[in-house]
Amino acid sequence: MRKEKSSVAFQNIENAVTDWGEHLRWTARGWDCIEEYTCDLLERENLGNDLTDYGGKELPDKLQQRIARAGQTLRELTYEANRCAWGDVRNYDPKLYWYYYRWTSSHSEHFCPGIAEIGGMKMAVSQETRKALYERAGGQCECTMTVCSHHKGRCPHKLNPGWEAHHRTAGGPDTLSNLTAMCVTCHKNTRTYGRG
Repeated sequence: MRKEKSSVAFQNIENAVTDWGEHLRWTARGWDCIEEYTCDLLERENLGNDLTDYGGKELPDKLQQRIARAGQTLRELTYEANRCAWGDVRNYDPKLYWYYYRWTSSHSEHFCPGIAEIGGMKMAVSQETRKALYERAGGQCECTMTVCSHHKGRCPHKLNPGWEAHHRTAGGPDTLSNLTAMCVTCHKNTRTYGRG
């Protein structure tokens, strides 16, 4: 028997809520670069996309409560800010994408992509460098690692809003020669993921 599309979408929603909950635990522990934080927030956008695909159908109360609790947890861990976590790179509607306008309470609102450090913590490369890196990559992940699902050749994934700049030399300079544009999945497969 074939599954209906709505049951598959429902499972996607359950998985997205679980994934977002896991990323909220990382947000609670703290992050050492803006890419980690925006990756955590991207899970909430994925949940929103799945909810849209579900077509506005009624969700079970238990799942609605999990979504509400996760949203409340993010609000408790963060505070509302006027600046988007993505900086000026994308035009996100603050009402629809409210979670991108939240910052952890230990950081000042003016910190956003392009700021080199926050209290000694490495931040994302500058917006100018990210733009040049994106253009060099042609909007496609530059990963060629054999450990990734594409196994050989270049990763076929387009760079979505959560794409990351991988430092070829961890802790090295934020220069194009030391950076590789990667989708989140490939970046997590690097030996130095999360170490700068």
